[in-house]
Amino acid sequence: MTIGQQLKKFRLLLGLSQADMAAEIVTASFYSKVERDQSEIIIDKLVEILNAHNISLNEFFEAFDKENLPNLNFPDLKLKCNTKC
Repeated sequence: MTIGQQLKKFRLLLGLSQADMAAEIVTASFYSKVERDQSEIIIDKLVEILNAHNISLNEFFEAFDKENLPNLNFPDLKLKCNTKC
């Protein structure tokens, strides 16, 4: 999952055009490139776009957590943990 893919998912769920989703925070052209992973958006602009559409950061990034949590490996934790862990 990429930032662009996640933005597109929310945009489609909201039934918005790319220009509407960009909300004059960034240009529609730039926003389109972000969705297609051809450009990267700075966090400030991403947060502005999410706020403009009442999308919480938690809600937006939740998919990234679910995608990556099964892949996390904590080998040191196993060494420090006693039998009650």
